[in-house]
Amino acid sequence: MELIDIRLLNTIIRKKESLSKGIKKVISIRYLYEIKQKADLCRCTKKALFQYFQNKYGVEEFKCYNTFTYFTRKHDICTSDHSENPKLRYETEPGDQLQADRKESIKMKRKDGTVIQFELFAATFSYSRYHFFLYSRSKTTEDFLRCLIDVLYTSGGMPKRILTDNMTAVVSINNGTWQKHPIIKQFESDIGIHIQLCKVRHPYTKGKVESSNRFVEWLKPYDGELESEDGLF
Repeated sequence: MELIDIRLLNTIIRKKESLSKGIKKVISIRYLYEIKQKADLCRCTKKALFQYFQNKYGVEEFKCYNTFTYFTRKHDICTSDHSENPKLRYETEPGDQLQADRKESIKMKRKDGTVIQFELFAATFSYSRYHFFLYSRSKTTEDFLRCLIDVLYTSGGMPKRILTDNMTAVVSINNGTWQKHPIIKQFESDIGIHIQLCKVRHPYTKGKVESSNRFVEWLKPYDGELESEDGLF
């Protein structure tokens, strides 16, 4: 009876495993046309494209983001990725700050060509980077407070202050200065949280929630593919 060399057998097994892993990481060329078409149509980022195709075809087909990036470069697939000047981010203590923002007038098409227009309320706890995204059909002060209360209720706690920009739902101009609406002041008094306004033309002071707004980019590949408004949730 011939003895089996265990070391040789283990080497062969490892090689086969590495080959099989390598095969799984390769993106099939059959997706090339669809990826190019989607990139040209929606002009979104590579990350948004990757998330879209991973959701559509599964993790096994689109497993590695780095492999997808290499695939797009190799086949000259253009996306809207761009570099920005780095901004300084200020760290805060736990429970100190919640950053809130809103993406206005987002438009997406359904399959039948109907346009859906909506607002996206975004909130980020500064210490944990825990994100919340809430859908809204309008951008009134009541909508802002409703979304804010939903975030506080869902998170189960309240920060010391909320940082937001000078959106019309929060402030208005009176004698050349920004002033909070009376209902906003009443809200602060009722729940004991200070709503702090960003410096004018300095939105990067709430850069943590601005970064989370890249989520909007992930929606772009679904433009024209929604069956109904419910597809956004």
